Amino acid sequence: MLADKFVFVGTSAAGLADSFQIPTGSRVPGVEIHATTTGNIMDANFISKPSVIRVWELLWVLFAGIVSSLMPIRFGGIHCGVGTAVLAGGIWAGSAFIFKTHGILFSPLFPILILLHNYSVLIPLRYWLHERVAVATSRNTLVQLKESQGRLDSIVKTIPDVVYRLDRSGRISFINDAVVQYGYRPENLVGTEVIDLVAPDDRSGVLYRINERRTGSRATKGYELRLRVKDQAVVPIEEGWRHFVIAAEGLYNSNLHQN
Repeated sequence: MLADKFVFVGTSAAGLADSFQIPTGSRVPGVEIHATTTGNIMDANFISKPSVIRVWELLWVLFAGIVSSLMPIRFGGIHCGVGTAVLAGGIWAGSAFIFKTHGILFSPLFPILILLHNYSVLIPLRYWLHERVAVATSRNTLVQLKESQGRLDSIVKTIPDVVYRLDRSGRISFINDAVVQYGYRPENLVGTEVIDLVAPDDRSGVLYRINERRTGSRATKGYELRLRVKDQAVVPIEEGWRHFVIAAEGLYNSNLHQN
């Protein structure tokens, strides 16, 4: 039975530590490695790497580089990380499959290195560029806001109508220079309760008109009442009071409610 055969005698028990890791990932007894090596030599069955495989390796390096360079343009860091992991795992699994089934060595090293390199470089670069763009956009928005605020301030300061703003308690937080013609200085009225400027006979129900919180069609428009003016006013007055037509509405944002 053993005639014309090569016979290898050795141990295979795990406790004897005569086992070795092989490229396919498993551990086999040393005697089995010797037998397999001898059989491969006799059968001329060697691990090979044809020249065409080098071409395929280069093509996969180019493919991995292009894909990993384009992903950050379309996707964020998490999606790019998942895509990089899937692509690297697929290349590794494919090379292992080719090696196990055909004995051809296809190295996944350089395609995977390209994937990891591009991810570690391009993703931080992407976030840095986005931050630069966001900062530039914020600066431009701030400049435009300041320009708009400047134009609005110039209009408010030059129109003849009195423009005011009240806080939640009904005190004047802003009033333009048009109030000078009625004997007041704007800075002297800031902090004053607006109801104190209304004629006593007109105060009934007027507070929610001049301290209006509604907007749009429900806001106060064309409401007539008398307000106190000072003796040094530059316009004609009648017994310290003058008739005014009020238009008011609420101003809102996410954190503040003022009139």
